[in-house]
Amino acid sequence: MPYGARRLAAVLTLVVAVVVVAIVFVGSDGEARTIRLTVDRADHLEKGSVVRAAGQKIGSIKSAEPTKDGRANLVLSIDDDKAWPVPENATVRFRWASTIAFTDRYVDLNLAPPGGASAATIPDGGSLAAKNVTPTVEIDQVFNEFTGPVRQDLRKLIDVSAPAIDNAKVPFRRTLNHAGPALREADAVMRELGADPGRLDVLLRTTDGIVHSIRESNPGVGQLVSNAATTLTAINQRAVALQSVLSQMPGTLDRARTTLDRADGTLTRTEDVLKRLSPGVGELRRITPSLNRTLASLTTVGPDARRTLTTLRGAIPDLDPLLDTARDVMPQLASIGSQAVPQLNCIRPFSPELAGFLVNWTADARNGDKQEKYFHANTAVFGPPATSLPISSDQYLKLFPFGAKYAFPRPAGYNFGEPWFLPECHLGPETLDASKDPEAAK
Repeated sequence: MPYGARRLAAVLTLVVAVVVVAIVFVGSDGEARTIRLTVDRADHLEKGSVVRAAGQKIGSIKSAEPTKDGRANLVLSIDDDKAWPVPENATVRFRWASTIAFTDRYVDLNLAPPGGASAATIPDGGSLAAKNVTPTVEIDQVFNEFTGPVRQDLRKLIDVSAPAIDNAKVPFRRTLNHAGPALREADAVMRELGADPGRLDVLLRTTDGIVHSIRESNPGVGQLVSNAATTLTAINQRAVALQSVLSQMPGTLDRARTTLDRADGTLTRTEDVLKRLSPGVGELRRITPSLNRTLASLTTVGPDARRTLTTLRGAIPDLDPLLDTARDVMPQLASIGSQAVPQLNCIRPFSPELAGFLVNWTADARNGDKQEKYFHANTAVFGPPATSLPISSDQYLKLFPFGAKYAFPRPAGYNFGEPWFLPECHLGPETLDASKDPEAAK
């Protein structure tokens, strides 16, 4: 940057600083008037202490007396006409006269507080609200704020800040190495300003006029600063909560690390379970169309099923007597069923004979045509009927051995030349032995 441009930038910076400092300048003398203040503390303020406004003396403390409850009652004498009347929302700060003075204090009266000038003013001898007064912060108050917990937190801050400062020392040293030229430029600017006090006086007076115009045209600058202070206060309050969160963060992270370590095994087992479920999911996907059709069918037959259930519910009273009767006969039916099983086992082998009987019976009863006849028969008589002779079946076969056979009772399949003997049904080989005829005369 050229030397002239740097000087111009420095001058503009100084002008802005003067504008900020002189924004509340007021002036001139007038008739003395008084306002009263009652505050909690007024250390080292006494009768005769200076009252200033925008850095200019506008009066003094007329009296300073303690109250019965240990507070301080001050009476301010305002000598400057331009500082009167004092608005009700004016603010007061107790300040030190210099950086090395401790007991030398003065009262700083701000006649243009945040929010702009008030329409109401304090009458002569009236009181300014205690909430508008800011006393000085004493050394003992500062030390009282360093309680045990605060000291512990400060020690922690120093412990945490030390590594950060150690890491920043190299960049900071580099900054200091480059700060020399900037300081020399600032020194040159200050020398230029001090070389011509007249022009500097003109600059300051011009700046005062600019500041006064700004204050008159835009009284919201003070409100903007006040809002900024409120915002910073809120941030400070949130900083305490943030500090609490950060102090709890290490334990939370330790527990999270433990949980994640355990989650690793859980996820591994979950992967194994998913692999085992994969075939089932594929099968479920395969049968989904069938299930959809089944559900569609259920939806279709749902009304009929509902009507059926309604009918059954109505028929329940009629079914009760039947069920009561069935309960009584069930033992008999159970006995019949258990006895019928072996009988049916003996009848079942004769199914072909029964079927053939029904077919032949049907053919016998059916009308004939040119090809079929009304009746089919194959008869052969080899001798007189066995029932017309007073002899046994065995004797009959011996008398008429040609064409006669004995079977009583006939076993299943006998007519086809493949007898099926069932000894448990009394249908053994003895049924083909005429000597063992059960009806033979004894």
